[in-house]
Amino acid sequence: MRRICNNAATNHASPLEPHHRRDDHRPARGYGVRVTGRPHPRHDEIDLSEHAVEQYRARIRPGLDHDDARAELARLLPSGEIRDTPPEWARSATAKPYYLVIGDALALPLAAQHGRWVTTTCLVQTTLTPRRREERSSRRAQRAAAKRARRRASW
Repeated sequence: MRRICNNAATNHASPLEPHHRRDDHRPARGYGVRVTGRPHPRHDEIDLSEHAVEQYRARIRPGLDHDDARAELARLLPSGEIRDTPPEWARSATAKPYYLVIGDALALPLAAQHGRWVTTTCLVQTTLTPRRREERSSRRAQRAAAKRARRRASW
């Protein structure tokens, strides 16, 4: 019992390999490429992923075919601003190192891959005005109240 406690205290991987730490066996986090030479990506280093093009097509221009959507998005890339923080309106599950923001309505998160930068998806700002947001909230509250009333009545 004492040996197990000693190993736990010294953070060893196992009693058979006392000189290896668990930290040495963890996979590296990130996208596989360290980008330390250039602190900021350039527009000519950005590649469009298939997923980002499909998301752009679905969310912005559903009438375009895939090739036209890719061409249009490629034309927009040089006009975007590269930021190291996401826009305020962006809700993303995981933060990326950089974002290409186009017109404060469209954001393309960038991830390092093989010495270049790849767009991981296409984020679009929702166009809810404060008035519409209030209307939507009141409709939801009314529906929830009606549902509660129906449940209480069925008891």
